Amino acid sequence: AKPVTMQLEKANSAMKEVTGSPYTFGDLSFPAVYTVKPSRNDDHLNGVSTADIVKIQKHILGQSPIASPYKLIAADVNASGSITASDISEMRKLILGVQPTFTKVASWTFVPNSYLFADPSKPWTFVPSSYTFFDPTKPWTAPRSSIVIPTSPIEYKENFMAIKMGDVNGNAKAGLVGTSIRTTGTLNLEIEEGTVVAGQTYKMNVKSSDFASIAGYQFTMKYDNESLVYEGVERGVLNVNESNIGTIRSGVITTSWNSNVGESYKSNEVLYSIVFKATRSGNISKMISITSDVTRAEAYDNLDQVKEVKLGVRTDKGIVETGVFELYQN
Repeated sequence: AKPVTMQLEKANSAMKEVTGSPYTFGDLSFPAVYTVKPSRNDDHLNGVSTADIVKIQKHILGQSPIASPYKLIAADVNASGSITASDISEMRKLILGVQPTFTKVASWTFVPNSYLFADPSKPWTFVPSSYTFFDPTKPWTAPRSSIVIPTSPIEYKENFMAIKMGDVNGNAKAGLVGTSIRTTGTLNLEIEEGTVVAGQTYKMNVKSSDFASIAGYQFTMKYDNESLVYEGVERGVLNVNESNIGTIRSGVITTSWNSNVGESYKSNEVLYSIVFKATRSGNISKMISITSDVTRAEAYDNLDQVKEVKLGVRTDKGIVETGVFELYQN
């Protein structure tokens, strides 16, 4: 993480730049028009997960509207002035590791605290990164993107609301200190033990013994790329397609899925299937594991509780953990 950069401009040309907070610009000449511009554009994934997609989807469907103008701004990651499925698509590509940053917005957006939204339910008409003081008692009447300094010296104070783009549930880390996400329970995904045969196609069915009221999940799946070639995904009871999968490099598949309701399924139902072509024979259990290497492994229920995600293998002796194949990895 890095602190906010504050830039002072006069007549659209940069004068000074400071980093950190609080910021001070002094010894300015009067009268003049000055612009203060905060900016920060690091770690776009900070605070962004499939849990945010769940909330945006519910907002779009009118099930649970986002009320805060700042969170509405955070949800508009494609800067279209609205919240649509395109925002969800842009966020999912970031979560899956398919693209490293948002393509239309910086990581953070700043709005002056003194700004009053004309319509808080449609805040996108004004997403400033700087501000003009015209009449200190009515700052919202000012022209945008500048600060008017009167002829007599006076101290102006302005705080900015920092908005982490894509983070609508408010769990972005603002500073340098890392935070751990508290989890409640585990979503156990399971595959059947089976033998893959070199040269043949193998469909790996993913099931779960505790898929109860799940509204979304995400994780990284690693596979032994000396034994398997990823061929594609097939939906089961879950509506999973290629848009839910990221194939960023051989041996790694990322996944992000969500629903507008908490979905529940029995342990014998196939959630979805991953199709591999086998290049080497062996046990599937030694070729697959779930990690947080690219996309953090977590699931969400309809109460917004975060769960761990684990992958087990169904064998004659019960459920065993996967991940032995790590020995094969380069």
